[in-house]
Amino acid sequence: MTETMTTSTTGGRKGTKPQRYDLLPKAGMDAIAEVLAFGAEKYAAHNWRKGYEWGKSYAAAMRHMTAHWDGETLDPESGLPHLAHAGCHLMFMLTWLAEQGEGGEFDDRYRPPARGGGDTADATSAWLTRVSEGIEQALGRRS
Repeated sequence: MTETMTTSTTGGRKGTKPQRYDLLPKAGMDAIAEVLAFGAEKYAAHNWRKGYEWGKSYAAAMRHMTAHWDGETLDPESGLPHLAHAGCHLMFMLTWLAEQGEGGEFDDRYRPPARGGGDTADATSAWLTRVSEGIEQALGRRS
C-alpha cells in the first residue's frame, strides 16, 4: 500500500494512505457497532472471527435486507436496524475474503462446473486464481 507524504504550512509532515476512514459515516458505523455489541452479548465478543460457513452470514444479510425492504426497519429481536445487521454480516464476509482469500476453509459459495467437458478441478482452480487476482488488485495488493 502506497503512502503519500504531505507537509503542512507549518512544516509538519504526515504520511497518508489510500483508505479514507475520514469519509466513513458516523451514524452507519455507530449502528453496526451496536449490532456488534448485541452479538457480543448473544454469542461472545469476536465470535465471528472463529469462522463459520460464509453462507450463514450471506443468508443472514439477505434476510435482514429483505426484511428491511419489506418495510420492517428494526429487527424484532435486537431492536436495531435490519440494515445494520446486514452491514455487519457484509463486513464479516469482506474481512474473511481479505484474510483467507478465495476458497478458504469456510468459503462455501457455489462453484459452477467446468464448461466444455474439461477437468472441473482445473477449471475451478483457474477461476479462483482469476477472481483472487481481481480482488487483490481491487484492494490494492498487487503481486
